[in-house]
Amino acid sequence: MPYMDSQNADRLVGTYADMILRISYIYLKNTADAEDICQDVFLKLLKNEIVFDSPGHEKAWIIRATMNACKDLLRKRILNHVLDGSL
Repeated sequence: MPYMDSQNADRLVGTYADMILRISYIYLKNTADAEDICQDVFLKLLKNEIVFDSPGHEKAWIIRATMNACKDLLRKRILNHVLDGSL
């Protein structure tokens, strides 16, 4: 399984962590959940070592991955709430 070098990982975290946390908090309104999403997005990015054509493509991918992770969490919560209410 390929992993990104620590220098590039540090660059990504330094560049995008704050943005991911802000986007996640806007969606989820919960600091702990936003931190979990931030961690999940970075793990996905670092684990897969995705190569981007440009910094703009990198940023767009990170934004989209963050939004998708937030939507997935909200969808999961709604589904759990509906299933719990019907039992």
